[in-house]
Amino acid sequence: MFVFVAAKIFKNDFPEKHYSPPIHAKQLQQLMSDKFMSIFGEVLNVSRFIVSSLH
Repeated sequence: MFVFVAAKIFKNDFPEKHYSPPIHAKQLQQLMSDKFMSIFGEVLNVSRFIVSSLH
């Protein structure tokens, strides 16, 4: 879902004529995975904090 929305935004920001799939797709994928991992890490940290404060 998140990646899909980001891809939509990315496509809107960069119209088709400027879009060269091989490079941009890879860059976008890398960017998205980095972003996702950092968000995932944040969520993990927060949930860990909540769990530790409950005990």
